[in-house]
Amino acid sequence: TPFLIENIAEPQIHRLVLNSFRAFFTRNIAAYPGYRELDVNFIGSIAWYYRDVLAEAAAQCDCHIGKIIKSPMEGLIKFHTN
Repeated sequence: TPFLIENIAEPQIHRLVLNSFRAFFTRNIAAYPGYRELDVNFIGSIAWYYRDVLAEAAAQCDCHIGKIIKSPMEGLIKFHTN
């Protein structure tokens, strides 16, 4: 994905990524009843680096994004230090 993130301002690249995220929300999130009332959280570098396009796709699919964490270690460290 380095090529995609470096060229995300290009309309064709942006559309490709946006459509892929919309397909994800349609196939995986919208299949659950009540998905509109719950936040969807993400862990990983793809969600982190593409968070603006991910948020755009979520809004178009009537989904709400909660937290986006770059690495699972962040959450584990926070959990074990509290």
